[in-house]
Amino acid sequence: MEINKLISSAIIFLVTIALVFIFVMPKYQSTKDLKGEFTQKQAEYNGKSAYYTKIDELIKTLESKKEALEKIDSALTPSFSLAPLVYFLQKKSGEAGLVVSNMSLSGVPKPAGASGIKEAAFSISLTGNYQGLKDFLSSLDKSARLFEVNLISFGGAGLSSQDITKEQAPSRTYSFNLELKTHTY
Repeated sequence: MEINKLISSAIIFLVTIALVFIFVMPKYQSTKDLKGEFTQKQAEYNGKSAYYTKIDELIKTLESKKEALEKIDSALTPSFSLAPLVYFLQKKSGEAGLVVSNMSLSGVPKPAGASGIKEAAFSISLTGNYQGLKDFLSSLDKSARLFEVNLISFGGAGLSSQDITKEQAPSRTYSFNLELKTHTY
């Protein structure tokens, strides 16, 4: 019996094509799917890597500006407390050579439920010389806490100009009244 070469070639070709579709094509398709997943995961990784790199840079920037951020935190305190404020004002006035004779709170911030920046207004009476007042206002200006001076009034010690000698004039004592405003959030 003779095998027809054309028929046997066609059968071998069909069997080869069937084997390719049965065994090779599923592996090719799964490889193609895995390659797509790999590309997607690599893109996610690159995105997350860039995100974390940016966060790391921001953390380093914040750490380099830590002192400024601490000043901002102390300037806008989350709750209003009168004791540290009174201590600060007494300390700065003492350093400037002034004596605090009276301090009164004239505007209380709204309750904690209200949002936004709140203002606390108060008045302070000081006794001392002009240089002390200048130093005191300078220390308020340089402090981390935000102060606004709304009003400054002053009066003499009740001595006439004939009673004051030239040596006593620079050290003459005056009374100063200041209306200050500070902020809290």
